[in-house]
Amino acid sequence: DLLPFASRGDFEFADLVLDAALNENQVNKLLKLINRLKNGEETLTFTNYTQVKDRWARAAYNVTPVSHDHVGA
Repeated sequence: DLLPFASRGDFEFADLVLDAALNENQVNKLLKLINRLKNGEETLTFTNYTQVKDRWARAAYNVTPVSHDHVGA
């Protein structure tokens, strides 16, 4: 019995939110994304943590400015 949760999905979501210590804003943002995905308004291609981490690393590389200052001795 999953009461007071309406479904197994609701329970698992609430459990994940609690486990991750998400705040109200983060939960609302995640729920909005899930609903856009469910409604076909967005797509999600990640299947694991490594893919997310690698994509952030590539994004940081693409936007992090590099300067070549010469320092005299």
